Amino acid sequence: MEQAMIRVQFVPNVETGEVEPFLPQYGGVQGDRNAATVSFAVPESLQGDNFRYRIEGEDGAGGFVTTAPLPLDDDGCVVTLLDERFTAAGGQILVRLVVSEIQNDNEVTTVRSFDGRLFFADAPAANVASPFRDTLSALLCRNEEKLEQMNATAAALSEQMGEFNARVGASEGMLAGHGTRLTAAETALAAVESRLTADEQETDTLDTWASGMSENFLQFKHVAETKEDEPTPWKFIQKIVRAGLAKNVFSVGDVLCSTHDDYGIIEWEIIGFDHDTAVDDRFSHSMTLQAKNALHRADGAFDLKAYDTPDTVYAHGHADWETSDLRTWLNSTETAGHWGVYGDDDVKPAYYGQDGFMRGFSPSFLDAVGTVELPVALGSSYSNHQGTTYDKFFLPSREEMFAGGAPGNVFEGDPYAKYNAPNSALAAAGTTADQNRVKKLNGTATTWWTRSVHPLMTEKSMRVSEEGALSYVTPDTACAVAPAFCIY
Repeated sequence: MEQAMIRVQFVPNVETGEVEPFLPQYGGVQGDRNAATVSFAVPESLQGDNFRYRIEGEDGAGGFVTTAPLPLDDDGCVVTLLDERFTAAGGQILVRLVVSEIQNDNEVTTVRSFDGRLFFADAPAANVASPFRDTLSALLCRNEEKLEQMNATAAALSEQMGEFNARVGASEGMLAGHGTRLTAAETALAAVESRLTADEQETDTLDTWASGMSENFLQFKHVAETKEDEPTPWKFIQKIVRAGLAKNVFSVGDVLCSTHDDYGIIEWEIIGFDHDTAVDDRFSHSMTLQAKNALHRADGAFDLKAYDTPDTVYAHGHADWETSDLRTWLNSTETAGHWGVYGDDDVKPAYYGQDGFMRGFSPSFLDAVGTVELPVALGSSYSNHQGTTYDKFFLPSREEMFAGGAPGNVFEGDPYAKYNAPNSALAAAGTTADQNRVKKLNGTATTWWTRSVHPLMTEKSMRVSEEGALSYVTPDTACAVAPAFCIY
């Protein structure tokens, strides 16, 4: 087989189905032909004359490629060179070992498959972007094991740089030999000059490649040292959710990270799968996340009728999630002083001078946030106590936090897996203290709002205490928020 400069080997685990290394491996430059080989170590239980092996590829542009049947080498591996069919789309691709059973020299069924991941540098400058920008926070900023994997990948890149430098040195030696032939044989001058030109171009190419790999190594080192500053690949995670694979990749309690202009890095904890209803009926799978820690506005908790429709009819304001200032702020991208509509008699919340919450996020993050249909209780001034809102960011209800239903039999959702048994310390749903509901602000437990109101009273909203108990208070009480959102 033609020798490639880049060699990537994946080692499947036949019991778990996982493949090491887990992180995407560097496969060269977009459009390369046979610059890299990919090999899969075939488990002993899948080796034999009754099996046939192929390597398939799927790229981010929807392309698919498969090799002809491949033999096992002396080391028990299946190996293929990556031609233009694998590298044409660039970016990240999935490479898959497919093991099929054969009978009478015909493939009768696929018995196992194992997936590995590669990434390619952009073709013009070979400026390889760090794969940790695409995967780090997703695996998660809490996981030290992933940091060790990044360091191992950086070490592998350093070894590849040494190979590149050796190639450069070999090319320089070839140039010296050409110069000797020039002085000894004038009749071969034209041919030798042509070879010199070709070798100089190869040297420049290798210098550029080695420089790119050196830069890439420094990027890996920087990411390893400052991994908490890297964004999560939200669009990639959205694809996992839509494919119905989120439960296989993530678990309740896993933490993903995003950045916000006002709040910096926000840690989002996964609280449930396939729980919330998407407004787009094309999507049947979802994953819901909630802020792991509580949020305050810049100058204090969300108070001053922050959870109501401010008016002059009620002493503390009318308590409804549907028309609350807090809901409006959480779902707005407007600038300070422009995200609410207030009449002459309305009291503006103290945080009206703060930009809408959604304005602080990157477009790539917001593109993955879906609008969901939420059942809500309405205050008693309404004849129909059951309502519906359509929100991107929202607060969990009492029922969703395993605290039981509200008075009046108003339905506000089923418990999220995060708050339900067995994660809850409670034997049955109730409003008593549960450590599972505690949210912290700067390391200290704090009170935070739910979206539930008392459907038989006009001035009561439900909050979670520092101990994780739920109770009704007037909506001008100062509390923090722990918003949630859904990916589908």
